[in-house]
Amino acid sequence: MQYVFVIDQNKNQLDLYHPARALELLASGRAAIFRRFPLTIILKDRFQEESVAHEHRIKLDPGSKATRMTLVREGDYKVLWAGEIQHRGQTIIDTLTSRRAMRCNHRAYHTLCQPSRFDNHRRQEGWLPLNLESCLAPP
Repeated sequence: MQYVFVIDQNKNQLDLYHPARALELLASGRAAIFRRFPLTIILKDRFQEESVAHEHRIKLDPGSKATRMTLVREGDYKVLWAGEIQHRGQTIIDTLTSRRAMRCNHRAYHTLCQPSRFDNHRRQEGWLPLNLESCLAPP
């Protein structure tokens, strides 16, 4: 479950709220949406001094195709938020490969509609190689 980030009037971080609690605050008008992704609400009637904020830790799992991030509460190691960043490495390779294929195909376009020309290289009757022809020719 993705918890909702919460900030106070001075834009200081508070504890994360359950989505149902965040909806209650938004419906009652005590909070407003500060950012849509990740969902962050700003409380209109609270300051950091009035609230308790626990310590959090970000855990990263770097991979070859994606990097995963998790936000964990320090005391009980409860996962409050998780996200994933997709790497562009394979996307770039695929784009370059398709571009190369398009170039190769484009070079072959001019030969698609032309008739084949393998029949126009016949030798005439009585043809001899040059070395034989020079031996047989009168001086």
